[in-house]
Amino acid sequence: MDAPNVRVKLPRKNLTSVERKAVFLFLTSKCGGEKILPPGTLKEAATKYSCSTSLISKIWTAGKQQKADELQLLAALSPKRKGRCGRKRRVIPVDLIKNLPAKKRRTVRALGRNSGIPKSTVHDHITKFDDLVPHSNTVHPYLTRENEVDRLKYDLAQIVPESIPENPQFEGFYNDVHVDEKWFELSEVSQKVILAKGEPPPYRACKSKKFMPKIMFLCANARPRFHPETGECLFDGKLGIWPFVEKVPAQRSSANRPRGTLITTPVTVTRLTYGAMLENELIPAILTKFPDLDAVINIQQDNARPHIHPDDPQFLAAAAMNGLQLRLKKQSPNSPDQNINDLGFFASIESHRQEETSNSLDELIAHVKQAYENYSPETLDHVWISYQQCMIKCMEERGSNKYTLPHMGKAKLARLGLLPRTLHIPIALVNEIQQIVDNEDSTSEKSSEQDD
Repeated sequence: MDAPNVRVKLPRKNLTSVERKAVFLFLTSKCGGEKILPPGTLKEAATKYSCSTSLISKIWTAGKQQKADELQLLAALSPKRKGRCGRKRRVIPVDLIKNLPAKKRRTVRALGRNSGIPKSTVHDHITKFDDLVPHSNTVHPYLTRENEVDRLKYDLAQIVPESIPENPQFEGFYNDVHVDEKWFELSEVSQKVILAKGEPPPYRACKSKKFMPKIMFLCANARPRFHPETGECLFDGKLGIWPFVEKVPAQRSSANRPRGTLITTPVTVTRLTYGAMLENELIPAILTKFPDLDAVINIQQDNARPHIHPDDPQFLAAAAMNGLQLRLKKQSPNSPDQNINDLGFFASIESHRQEETSNSLDELIAHVKQAYENYSPETLDHVWISYQQCMIKCMEERGSNKYTLPHMGKAKLARLGLLPRTLHIPIALVNEIQQIVDNEDSTSEKSSEQDD
């Protein structure tokens, strides 16, 4: 029978000055004034202080050669390894790595092979030191110059006009509703999981990876509202998430259900189905949940083809019939960072939805709605603050989407009660962006006049 796998505690290779003095005092008490230790004392001390008997012997030899002076005793017993000792860290050619194309350093093995550095050294400089930093890169939407100017105009329109002369700041966005669509798949093709040692990996199989069952959802979120003094959530901002599906009878029998059973089937999203979803789901949700129905409510959507026009008569008539003042508006083209759903909300609920196993479209719908309902209003409010950060960075980059959001520490500021609801923009930046927009407008007007 094999012995149990017990982890043996290895002896320490070194002791501090205080521990060495304690070892020497322990040995002195054992010898009773004599210079010869009793048998077994070295092993007893080594067991007590978790070190080797040879180290105990060296401490005893160095200590008994000194006089009664405590300073000399401490100097003799002090360890010789001080400061930066041990094996020196290998310096890697950072400039050589920077000059390598990004395609040649996508993995540890690729970087080691193309730079001549051992892959173990590359791995150490990633995990232990800060010389190399792993980075995940995504493709951004391509922006034309016209798109960049539209983004700048959008950012300027979100600033309170009365605040511009002295201290520009964004609106509260409490009367804004962002709507957007999102595909949710029944199962992702590739997934990551953390396994215990010796645990077999889960096995997954399907007939075709190209035709994973999926459903498109329409999501509508407003900004949450909290009590200014108690911090109690008065409105969670979540108006709803609705799938584009319909119930149709099964055309043939199967092992799971007889013919004629109503089954859930995805619906192709067209302008007609999209407008019906706004009228049948969004407007009733606003009537039921939105706290300020007398205000003008801005519903922002992107520029997808199925979306209805801001002046759609049928939608405006349905809103007026329910006593609502709804105004449809569109965000800038190729700008998902101007919609809080694309900015961070969808990715967050998708990560929570993936924690559940969906075996049918009905289970997928239930899991998506559960993840939506469990989403924290405080976290949703943080996304609205990140939305303001995106607009500031967009202005700093003159309309480009080539930026990285700085860490603001929103959770910590919220715990301290210091999290701002609206962000302030430097007046110099606002004036510069306004000048850029004016120059672009004048240039476009001149070119149109020349064409005429």
